[in-house]
Amino acid sequence: MSVFRPPPEYFFQKAVKAYERKFRHQVPQWALTLGDRNIRTLVTYAVKLNWKLPTRILVAGEEYSGSASPWSNQRTRLDGQTEFLIKKRPLDLMNLTFDPAKAAERAAERGAKDKQDEP
Repeated sequence: MSVFRPPPEYFFQKAVKAYERKFRHQVPQWALTLGDRNIRTLVTYAVKLNWKLPTRILVAGEEYSGSASPWSNQRTRLDGQTEFLIKKRPLDLMNLTFDPAKAAERAAERGAKDKQDEP
């Protein structure tokens, strides 16, 4: 006795048809590059959440290139801010001014004393 198992493409096509029926649009081209299993998962959740997938990957108003684009190799104003923060306060865990184990021990002792002092 053999049990019929539909091929994986069946579930992919079923999910895509459900999306197209609900939103009356085709699945965006960028989504079709993800692979059958990932597309099926994405489209299934989009239908369940009633969320139409954007036709383009980029958000409206976002640029592909230039100084305003987060995707370009050109420096933006945000690059300078992050470098400033790194130069301002570098965190060197190897050269701390205190011993973390001793600080934890003192904090535990203080906590024990506070519990004893409570009525």
